[in-house]
Amino acid sequence: MIKTIIWIICIVACLAIIVFFYKEPIMRAGSVKQQPTLMIHGFRGTERSMASMIKRFESNGWGTHVQTCIVNYKGTLQWSSAKKAKNGSIPLIHVVFKNNTASLQQQGEWVAQIAAVTGKHYKTTEINVIAHSMGGLAALKYITDYSSSAYPKVEKLVTLGTPAAGLDMKDLVKQYPNAKTDEGTPASIDLQAGSSALKDLHVKFGHLNKYDVYIFSIAGNSEKMRQTKGDGSVTENSALFLSGFSDKVKTASFPVSHFDLHESAEVDHAVYEFVSEKK
Repeated sequence: MIKTIIWIICIVACLAIIVFFYKEPIMRAGSVKQQPTLMIHGFRGTERSMASMIKRFESNGWGTHVQTCIVNYKGTLQWSSAKKAKNGSIPLIHVVFKNNTASLQQQGEWVAQIAAVTGKHYKTTEINVIAHSMGGLAALKYITDYSSSAYPKVEKLVTLGTPAAGLDMKDLVKQYPNAKTDEGTPASIDLQAGSSALKDLHVKFGHLNKYDVYIFSIAGNSEKMRQTKGDGSVTENSALFLSGFSDKVKTASFPVSHFDLHESAEVDHAVYEFVSEKK
């Protein structure tokens, strides 16, 4: 009799432990808002740029790669479906610009076109954006220039090493010599600190609060890049520049280089926590 009671107590205790450890993740997964999220690469980016981050989000059960939108050299959107988002999983849309050195104005227009299609397809008035480098500027161009009801509102924006205050192309070329071939392109001109494109955007940053967008600006700060305050291409001040314009900007720095910002598991966790948490 005593042995039976002991066995019953052990079984109950085991069940309690299982419920304790498995109940919380299930509840959290179901509470995640399934907001379509655009994943946008930066200057000279390709299909590979954000691909590994998307795969890690999938392997962690955080997101599902639902679609890819490639903007070809003619500016036409080419959509392909991947899979349906699982319950509690963020629908991730991989955005690729074939002309990856296009002007900021042009990239902003492409983001607007993609956002409009996304809004109609998912029947939503809000989207999120996770963007690396110049992709963050393209997203900001969309936010500030397309704030009408015809386009989905960006609820949350994550910028990974986005040079909001501009950069010095010489630093980028030092770190990545291949970038020298793209000096003089529209994108390289717009990215340069003090460019007319950035000056125009900075004026609009003064009204950033009115767009009601929550922003998480992430900077790289790697001593390996021989730059005490930055990721080797973008200074920390430039990457966190938006914090001076809105009280809805969260910031963080990680000890990685510019192109490792979308290859870091630590950054992944911080990004997921931000996009999945309730406002």
